[in-house]
Amino acid sequence: TSGMRPNTKGALADMCSSFMRNPNAIILCVQDGSIDAERSNVTSIVQSHDPKGKRTIFVLTKVDLAEKNMANPTRVKKILEGKLFPMKALGYYAVVTGRGPQEDGIETIREYEEDFFSRSKLFKSGAFRASQMSTSNLSLAVSDCFWKMVGDSVEQQSDNFKAARYNLEAEWRNTFAGLREMDRNDLFEKAKDD
Repeated sequence: TSGMRPNTKGALADMCSSFMRNPNAIILCVQDGSIDAERSNVTSIVQSHDPKGKRTIFVLTKVDLAEKNMANPTRVKKILEGKLFPMKALGYYAVVTGRGPQEDGIETIREYEEDFFSRSKLFKSGAFRASQMSTSNLSLAVSDCFWKMVGDSVEQQSDNFKAARYNLEAEWRNTFAGLREMDRNDLFEKAKDD
């Protein structure tokens, strides 16, 4: 936040929190793997909004730089097993965000990522599983999470409509107890005669 307005850091935190408070939001907790991620407060903020990890997906970026800068794969393994940070998540993923040049296109970055993971010492050492690496696997996890949340939401709405219908039917029976209910054919005959 160097060179920015003094309240920028707080404003960004408030904006992120406002989105994370939404129970229908999927939270992507993104950590830079090339720096000392333990000093970041991002995971504790995410954990405060989704303590059970029901809608959080953890993403460790720049794994290529982490491998280049670090000899010990144990740290990355602990991160991707969910043992290093005070938060729970649906899944933990390692991705490569590019080679450096800003003009690289998505296809170039995808090829670089695929090439990196095919020869990664971290992967070969068992620091993470094949299902935990690449933006392709990450996008599938986000999609699965989204559709599960949609399904849960539709099911909840269906239950709400059933309860409302039951209550309205009970109210009708209590309010108009002396009137006979008509089925569709009775209503049709009555309307035809009128």
